Amino acid sequence: MNRKNWIQKRKQIPNKQERNFRIACGLLPFFKRYPSIGIYLPILEEVDVLDDCGFQLYDQPNDQHYVYRDSKLLSKSEFEAIQWSAPKVESESVMRFYPLDQLERGAFGILEPKGEKSGQQEVIPSMIIVPLVAFCDGYRKGYGKGYYDRYLQNHPQSLRVGIAFDQQEASFIHEQWDQRLDVIITETRVLIYPRCSEE
Repeated sequence: MNRKNWIQKRKQIPNKQERNFRIACGLLPFFKRYPSIGIYLPILEEVDVLDDCGFQLYDQPNDQHYVYRDSKLLSKSEFEAIQWSAPKVESESVMRFYPLDQLERGAFGILEPKGEKSGQQEVIPSMIIVPLVAFCDGYRKGYGKGYYDRYLQNHPQSLRVGIAFDQQEASFIHEQWDQRLDVIITETRVLIYPRCSEE
């Protein structure tokens, strides 16, 4: 199956709001343990632990920000204590994380931080929540550009957490440059993949 088919399959998964909430519940222990979290802004029916699960993006002219919404996942003080950041694509090979407080549409039409041009300081998250199209044995298929694989390779100190629906599990052979995740959380499972000692 190719990426296009996997993406189409993901779009057809029912009851996403309930599934998103269950995945967010699986993330809760990590939210409480890691002070700096890099999180993607979902597209194409990706798992969304922001809008459906207590964190809502208000995208208004000159007023783009995240606010806490009524949720059982985190208290307001716990949410505000986390340093949240999101990725910004800066070139064909470079992606960096910046705070979520100033957002704009990027080169691919995806919301992303404004970055250094607005005075934002780069953030190296202690935990990175990684999107995926499909997963197999800790490896992921993304959209094929390699941004996350390069970033994870260059920042091995960050915990790598993929989030996906159960139906996104697939069978494929990973490439030699693919970076294995530490954890994959679905609506029914928390899968742990210990790193090899040589990493």
